[in-house]
Amino acid sequence: MTDAARPTVSQARAWDANPLLHQANEWEDAHDHLARHTRTASDSVDESTEYWRGAAGDAMRNRHLLATTAAQTIQTALWDGATAARRGYQQISDANTTALQAINLAELDGYELAEDGTVTVRPVQVAAARALGSGKSVIALAALDQGALTHTAAVQSALAGLGAADGQTSAAINSAFTPLQAMDIAAPMRTGWISWLTDALVIVATIPLDDIGVGEGIDAATIAAMRQVGKDAAEQAAKKGASKDEAVQAGKDAMRKYAQEHAAGSAWKSDFDALPKGDQPTVRTVGDSQRLRSLFDKWTKGAQKLPPRGPKVPEVYKNNDGDVIQWRTSSKSGGETIDIIQQNGKILKVHVK
Repeated sequence: MTDAARPTVSQARAWDANPLLHQANEWEDAHDHLARHTRTASDSVDESTEYWRGAAGDAMRNRHLLATTAAQTIQTALWDGATAARRGYQQISDANTTALQAINLAELDGYELAEDGTVTVRPVQVAAARALGSGKSVIALAALDQGALTHTAAVQSALAGLGAADGQTSAAINSAFTPLQAMDIAAPMRTGWISWLTDALVIVATIPLDDIGVGEGIDAATIAAMRQVGKDAAEQAAKKGASKDEAVQAGKDAMRKYAQEHAAGSAWKSDFDALPKGDQPTVRTVGDSQRLRSLFDKWTKGAQKLPPRGPKVPEVYKNNDGDVIQWRTSSKSGGETIDIIQQNGKILKVHVK
């Protein structure tokens, strides 16, 4: 995502900044590891002047000086990158919280929310306002229109803030590692697997889902994560001596395993948590039945279809996590309801407010 890009409502709901924090820890550990070994090697080189003389000793000490300089450049990049990632995690997390709050407030007030953050008045709101009578309905309709404008400004501003935080973090990380671009650290590895690794990673990143045996039941975020898992597996296989075809196959196998573990699984949990709360902790609400149905279709996509449980529960599905998600045509709340029966026995509900 570029500096100017504004994420959509769905992207804000699915955003997870935790990998930045994890990578910050990894880079800090790599910095400490490299610094420790560089110091150990430098101590040995410094002591070598007492017993290793001649041209070979001088060459070793001169080359070590170059290696130490390069190592220090890498250490600095790792530390600065970790600092940028850690700061970015906090900025993006705060911005995402603000965006989700703006989104939830708009939906809690009953408005329709588009992916770009535009908020509009629902027909049911218009009907309710007109039912107040000619005198009050004009005021009520004007208030609804003003509320839509206010929510639109709040949501789009929050989404823009999230995009800005992401762009700033990207720029800070790129800046931290810019000094490495002047180093020719890849020169010793220009033969062997490094020569075809890029092609293998491109193949892995573009393999059709059908070739992996995944098909439906996997959302965009899971696909992106699955592709990354596949590329990581292909690179690791290459480093261990695998051929290009073997590396590609390793990537495919890793993607297939990841997809099977995550497709039609617990993806509903983040959506559920982001919904407005109902009268009880286990209940969430939506503005209308269309939104309710779209969530049900999304959460059950790719799941195992089970037999109906009577006329009031015509649709029942079971996902890979063992959760049962069913559609009820009526409930105590008075309308259609989604029941989520978790594997641990806990029952969650979503209905129209």
